[in-house]
Amino acid sequence: MRSDSAREQRNKSHKTGRHASKCVRNKHKDVGGKVGQQHRGVCKTHLGTGTKVERALRVKQIRDARRAEILQERRKSRLAPKVVAFLGLSDDLNIGDFIESFVKAAGYPEPSEIIEAMAAKPNIPVTMFIERHRVCLSLLTVRPSIPLAALEVAKVADLLLVVAPIEDRGNTKAPGRSSSHSGDKFWTPCRADKLSCETEVSAQVESALTLLRAQGLPTTICAIRGLSKFPYGKRSAMRTAATNAVSRLLKYPTNTMKALPADSPEELFELVRQVANLACTQPMWRSARAYVLAERISVLPVSELRDCPRAPTVTLSIEGYIRGTCMTADQLVHLPGVGDFSVENILEIPERSNNDFKHPVHRRESASVDESITSEDIRIHVPNPDLCDIPLRVNFSNTPVGEQTWPTANDFIKGHADVDTGRQELHTAGNAISWIDEADSCNIPLEPGQVEDIELPGMGMDRTEYQPQVHCESYLGGRGEDDHRRIMRLGGDANYSGARDEMQIDLDSARRDSVKHDVQADEQVESMLPDEVETPVHITARDRFARYRGLKSFRSSRWDPKEELPLEYAKLFAFKDFRRATHRAKSRAADQERHSVCVGTFVQINIKGVPRAAANALLVDEVVGKPFSCEGLVEGVVGSGVGPVWNGWSGGAGPVILSTLLQHESRLTVMHYGVTKSASYDMPWRSKTPLWFHIGFRRERAAPIFSSDGLGDKHKYEPFLPLKKLVVASVYGPVVFPPAPVLGLEEELVSGKFAARLVLSGNVRKSDPDRIILKRIVLTGVPFKTHKSKAVIRQMFFCPEDVRWFKPLELWTKYGMRGKIKEAIGTHGHMKCVFNGVIQQQDTVFATLYKRVFPKFLKS
Repeated sequence: MRSDSAREQRNKSHKTGRHASKCVRNKHKDVGGKVGQQHRGVCKTHLGTGTKVERALRVKQIRDARRAEILQERRKSRLAPKVVAFLGLSDDLNIGDFIESFVKAAGYPEPSEIIEAMAAKPNIPVTMFIERHRVCLSLLTVRPSIPLAALEVAKVADLLLVVAPIEDRGNTKAPGRSSSHSGDKFWTPCRADKLSCETEVSAQVESALTLLRAQGLPTTICAIRGLSKFPYGKRSAMRTAATNAVSRLLKYPTNTMKALPADSPEELFELVRQVANLACTQPMWRSARAYVLAERISVLPVSELRDCPRAPTVTLSIEGYIRGTCMTADQLVHLPGVGDFSVENILEIPERSNNDFKHPVHRRESASVDESITSEDIRIHVPNPDLCDIPLRVNFSNTPVGEQTWPTANDFIKGHADVDTGRQELHTAGNAISWIDEADSCNIPLEPGQVEDIELPGMGMDRTEYQPQVHCESYLGGRGEDDHRRIMRLGGDANYSGARDEMQIDLDSARRDSVKHDVQADEQVESMLPDEVETPVHITARDRFARYRGLKSFRSSRWDPKEELPLEYAKLFAFKDFRRATHRAKSRAADQERHSVCVGTFVQINIKGVPRAAANALLVDEVVGKPFSCEGLVEGVVGSGVGPVWNGWSGGAGPVILSTLLQHESRLTVMHYGVTKSASYDMPWRSKTPLWFHIGFRRERAAPIFSSDGLGDKHKYEPFLPLKKLVVASVYGPVVFPPAPVLGLEEELVSGKFAARLVLSGNVRKSDPDRIILKRIVLTGVPFKTHKSKAVIRQMFFCPEDVRWFKPLELWTKYGMRGKIKEAIGTHGHMKCVFNGVIQQQDTVFATLYKRVFPKFLKS
C-alpha cells in the first residue's frame, strides 16, 4: 500500500529525450481492446486514431474544410463594397489631394470626378471598382469639424485609412507630448541625432478621435506622407517612429497596425493593394444586424398623394447595399433620430452604376426606380402578416384595470372569445397594441411548456401603489437640494419638445461659468462629506424623509422590487429571462435568413408613414440649425412607426444608416449600461441630467442615473459620475440586446454649430426594471453628555416626535461604535442613546437612511 508520508520515495520519471517513447508511438493503436486507456490523452477530433493513411486523410479533410471556410468568408466580404474612410491627422494636409492620388493609383482614369462627387455630397459614399484587384470600394471622408458626422462614418466603416504627414524639422528637440488650446503635438524621436518625427494634431481632430476611440476603431491602415524627404538611411527609423506615434494617438496595437509610405506612385500602388486585399473584421454588434448605408434617398412625389396632398407622413425610399447579415421584410427598421418603422417592401434592383463600375455612384434623384429598369429586373419582398414584427414602444395600459375584482367563469369564456376575434383582426385592423400581453402578439409559435419572455411590470399590481414620486429635496435649501433648478439651467429640463431650451442657448458666458462653478462646488462637497444631509428645522424629519427607511444590512436586508413603483413603469416591458430572450431573438433572426435578401444585394427599401419633417431633414446634407418636432403625436408613436415624440438631430449628422432590429428591440424598458467617464471631460456630471446616447446605430436622448456595479441585489446611487470608476447608467430606453457600444454625448448649439463632447462610454449590460438602486443619506449628531456607554445626542433631530419616529434606527459612530436610541429628552430633539462601547465626547453619531430612486422619464 502506498504511503502518503512526506518521506516516501519518489523515483524520477523516464526522459525519452528527442525521440518519442514506445507509449507515445503506440498511443494510436488499439492494444488488447483497451481503447479507453490507450486514448485517454487523445483530443476530441480523434486525429491520433486509426492507421497512418486514415490520419493523413482526416487531417486533409480538416484542412480543406478550413480552406473552404476562409474562401467563403472572403467571398462574403467582397459581396458588398468595402467602406473605406479617410482621416487626416493634420489641418495642413489636403485630404482631397491624397484621395485623388489614391484613386489614380487604383487605375481610375478621371479621379477628379470622384473628388468633386465627394465634395458635393460628403454624406453619400462614392463607389468605385478596382479592376486590378476585382474589388469595390465605397469612399467616405471623416470630417473632424463635425464630430457627429465623423461618429456615423466610424459606425459603418470597414477600413479606416489614417493619413499622417511628417516633416523634417532639423535640429529640434523632442519634448514629448505638449498640449495647447489650439492643438496637441506628438513628438517621436528617431535614432538619428538631429532628426525628429512630428505629427501635429488639431483640437478638432483630437475631439473626433476621442469619439472614434470610444466607439471602437475598425481595421486601420496608416499612410505616411513626407517620408521621401528624409535621407534614405533614416527612413526606416522615421517610419517606425511615425508608426509608434500614430499608434499611441489612436491607442491602437502597434503589432496589428500596418503603416505604409504613400509618396511615390509605387508606394501608392502598394497601399491600394493592401486596402483592397486586407481582411476586415466586423464587430459582433454590427454583424448581428443587417444595415444599409444609404447611397440614394428619395421621397414619394407629392403628385402621387392624391387623397391627402399635405399629409403629415410620406413614404421614404432608401437605396444601398445590404451589409452585416441578411435582411427580411418582416423585421423592423430603425431610422437614426426618427424612430422604428415597418418595411412596406424591399426591391432587389440592379446597381445604380455601369456594369464596369467605372463611374461613381453618386446621385440623389426623386424617382424611386430609373426608367431603364424593367419589372423583370426587380424582385419584390413584402412582409408576411403572420411573421412580421409589430412596431410598439410603450404599453398603453388601462389604469382602472387594477381596481377590478376577480372575473367570474362567464367573464373568462367571454374573454377568450374576444381574444380569438382580436387575433384574427390583428393585421387587418392594424391594432396590435390591444393584444401585446398575449403570447401571439409577437407572432412566434411557442414551444410546449415554454413561456413568453416578455411581461408587463405594471400588470397584476394594485394601482394604488403607483403614486407619483415626491421630490422631498425641494423642502430643503442648501447643498444638493435645488437640483431641479440647476438641471434646468444646464439644459436638462424634463419637458423637452424637440428643441433646446431657449434660456440655455441664450445664456451668456458669465452665467454659464457661474452654473459650472456651482456644480463643481457641489461635487467637491459631496466628495468631502458623502451622503451627508442636514435635518431641516422648519419641517419635521418624519415628513421630510417620509420615503426613506433604514436597513439592518445593505447586503442581506430584503427590499421588495415591486413596491412603490412610479407611474412610468406602467408603460414599460420586462423580460422574465433576458439572456434567454437575447438568444431567442438572435436564433430567430438566423432562422429567417432562408427567406431573406442576401448580403451584398443592392436594394430599394420603402418605408411608409415617416413624418414629413423627418424625411425632409434626412434629405439635407448640411447641419440643421434646430431639431424639428412633430406636433400632435401620441406618446411613443411617430407616424406609422414608434419612437420618442421628440425626433432628435436628424440631418447633417453624417451618412444615413438604416438598420434592422431584432425581436422586441422597439419596446421601452429600463436599460442598464456599464460606463466610465471620459478622461477628456473635466466637468462634473450630475445624475438625471439628459444625455444623447449612441447605442450601436441608435440615437436616443435619456436622463440616466448612476449606481455602483456590484454583485448584490441592491446598488448604491451615485449623485455624480465618478472618474476612473466603472458604474452602471440606468435609463428609460428601447431594448438593445448586447453586445453594443454605448456613448453618452453632451450636444448643444454654440454659435449655430454643433458642439458634441463625450461624457461617458461603455457597453450594454441588460434590461431589468427590477434592479434596485438606493439613494443613501446620513444624518449626523454630536454627543452632548457622555457617561461610559451612554450619551445624550443632539442636533440630529429637533422635536421629540421625530426621535420616537426614528427610534428603530441603528446608530453608528466615527470611531466604530454601534448603538440605538433609548428615549427622547426634552422638547428640542435631544435623545438618550446606548452604545456597545465607551463613547467619547469628540465622537460623531450617524444614522443611515435609504430610498429607491428611478431614472428620469423625458416627456414630450
